[in-house]
Amino acid sequence: MRLLVLVVVLAAADSQYGFSNERLTEASFEAVTSGLRLPGPTKDLRALSVEARGTAVTVLGKAVRGIVESLAFKERYRAHVAQLRPKAPQPKRTHEQVLAEVKKQVAEQRAAAEKGLAQLDPAQRKQIQATMDEAYAAQLELYKDKDMVEMMETQRVASEQMAYDEAMKRYPDDVNVKVRELLVSFLAETEGVDHSAKTVSKNGKEVFTNAVNERKSDLWKRAYRAGKPATEAARSFARDWLAALGK
Repeated sequence: MRLLVLVVVLAAADSQYGFSNERLTEASFEAVTSGLRLPGPTKDLRALSVEARGTAVTVLGKAVRGIVESLAFKERYRAHVAQLRPKAPQPKRTHEQVLAEVKKQVAEQRAAAEKGLAQLDPAQRKQIQATMDEAYAAQLELYKDKDMVEMMETQRVASEQMAYDEAMKRYPDDVNVKVRELLVSFLAETEGVDHSAKTVSKNGKEVFTNAVNERKSDLWKRAYRAGKPATEAARSFARDWLAALGK
């Protein structure tokens, strides 16, 4: 869900519209971080005339921007995305380091297994112990291959770095990067909304007579329902904020 769906559905922060600052703050945070749907218009907002909705959008725009640009919001955002990202990849280990770690793991596995074997009768314990010793020896022998270990480490680092880089793109430290994406997306999706489009009631639901319009995104349809004054005010607000963020 786009951050400025708040604008499109006219959920203004002013108390006269029935929305507290706390509710708007949480809705804005969810929109930026999770893409969850934001609260719909209150009864007071639904009662506004189409012409009055532009004013409500302007009120909202100032409130949302003030919240998102606040230090508290930015710090909360950074803490949130830091938890979602994987850790930076561990540097490439030497063959000796990997082998030492494998030996430690094998020793821990052996110690844990021997505790369980102690509950068995001697014959069973001897048979299972022999099988386990063979498996542990094979594991250690495998990691004695220096070339193989180096190849595995190279692949591991590359894979972890790729995952980390992708996570950094998805969860950037700077909330403005995310806001910029949302604003650009909002403007793209609400481009050319046809407020004169015709609808008909079909099976208890209003649908567009034009099949192309019916296939438009949910955001486009919300802009249509909000009306031209609200949509134009929202797009103007988005362009202004985008310009302030720069490239």
